[in-house]
Parts: sequence; C-alpha cells; structure tokens
Amino acid sequence: MSPPPTAPKPSGNRTGLIIGLVALVLILIVGGVFALVRAGSNGTTTSVTPTVPPAQATGTAQAQASATAVAAVTATAQAQVSATAAVNAANPNPYTPGQGQLALKDPLTDNSQGYKWVVSNESDGTCAFTGGSYNVSTPKTQFFFLCAAEATDFSNFAFEIQAKVVQGDCAGVVFRADTNKGKMYFYEVCQDGTYDFSRYLDYSGNNVKVLAGGSSAAIVTGLNQTNTLGIVAQGGTLTIYVNKQKITSATDSSFTHGQIGVFADATNKPTEVAFNNAKVWTY
Repeated sequence: MSPPPTAPKPSGNRTGLIIGLVALVLILIVGGVFALVRAGSNGTTTSVTPTVPPAQATGTAQAQASATAVAAVTATAQAQVSATAAVNAANPNPYTPGQGQLALKDPLTDNSQGYKWVVSNESDGTCAFTGGSYNVSTPKTQFFFLCAAEATDFSNFAFEIQAKVVQGDCAGVVFRADTNKGKMYFYEVCQDGTYDFSRYLDYSGNNVKVLAGGSSAAIVTGLNQTNTLGIVAQGGTLTIYVNKQKITSATDSSFTHGQIGVFADATNKPTEVAFNNAKVWTY
C-alpha cells in the first residue's frame, strides 16, 4: 500500500515576511515625522524651537534698559545745554561780552522767582512789590534802608538792575553782602548826578571805606528817571557802571561772596525808589 500523501508546505519564507513588516513600520514612522515637519513649516503645527536661557535673557533686558536710560539722560542733558545756550544768547552779558552764564533774571514784579526778596513794613522803611516794581522807601533822613534777596549768594559775577528815584535822593545796590552783620559793598547813584562806592564792615557807619565817589555825566538826573546800575566783581577787582558806561574800578578783597540787595538812601529827604529787571551773570 502506498503511504498517504504529505500536506503541502506554505509558499514563501517566514523570515522574509518579518523583515517586510519591520520595513513597513519604519516607513510609516519616517513618513509621519516628515509630515509633521512639513506641517510645522506650513504653519499648521507648532514646531519646538530653542529658547534663550533665563539668565541670558535677563542680562539682555538689563543691557537694553541701561542703554535706553543712558540715551534718555544724554538727550535731557543736550536739551538743557541747548536751552541754556538759548537763554544766554537772548540775554548777553553787556559788561564782559561772551563771558558768564545767566544765573538770575528777575523782572521784580513779584516775589515768584524764588530769590526771597525781603518784604517788610517797618517804621524805618518799607520793602514791597507794588505797581509792577520792587519799591524800597524810608522816611528817615541821613539813613539808608536795605532790602536783600536772601536766597542769593554770588562770588564772581556781573550784576545789573534798573533803578528809578520816585522821590527823595539816591538809589543803590549792595553785593557780596552779609546783611545780618552789615558787611557789604555799597554802590549808589543820586538824582543830582553824584555817586558813592564804599565798603561797609558793619551798620554802625564807623567802619566805612570809600572806594570811589564823585559825579558822572552818565547818570540821568532828576526824579522818575531810570538809571541802570551795573557791577562786575572778579576776585578783588570791582568795577561799577551806570547806563552801561564804566564809572571806575577799585581793588578790595574784604568780601569774596554774598547776597545782592537794593536800598533807598535818604540823604536829605525821605526817599522812595522803584527797582526792576535784575540780572546776574556768573563767571
């Protein structure tokens, strides 16, 4: 009898099938990754990008902030320089042209500029803003009444102010003054055409040194006439002007700095003086 027929073997190779399946999986994986990359580049899927470390980001922000602050400070400084140059150009120093910086400009119509001009009403005299001027008056004869700008302190400078004798005798200014102690340089012009330039060591009148005095054709005489008084103080050299004309110079080194102020001097009659347009250029 013949043996039974053997069952037929499956066609193909099992090892080859496994290799084929693995290859298919890899193709699918690679294809998926490629699709994600393409989708990200088209904007439909967000791809992961490297980030700046926190410390580096903070340092960059600080550097940018510092640069912005420096630029702002520089711009402000440049603006201030430009503004100062514009003010000086509009108010040139007539006594030493091209020199000095404008340090005080006060029309003297009120006390709003911050220089603290004295305002008082006493039996000996009055300091008051009235009628658009700073008025100083005294009823006492052989007496001068002083009103200072208490918030000022100048050393080397040019100072000018307009003065008008409304009634009485003389109008004047003081500079490098300590008004509490009566130490000052004292300069006045009178409506009769005379002037006096002196140094005071106190208010007693016993310690006065006359630096210069006399008469000048540059003084506009008579009541209600405006004269512009000018002073240039540089070290120990002191020069006085009226209506921008030089009167004389003197040398004295007693005081190196101090306040400015104005006064009415009633030599023979009760006196009232109106002051306007004070300016100081510092060196």
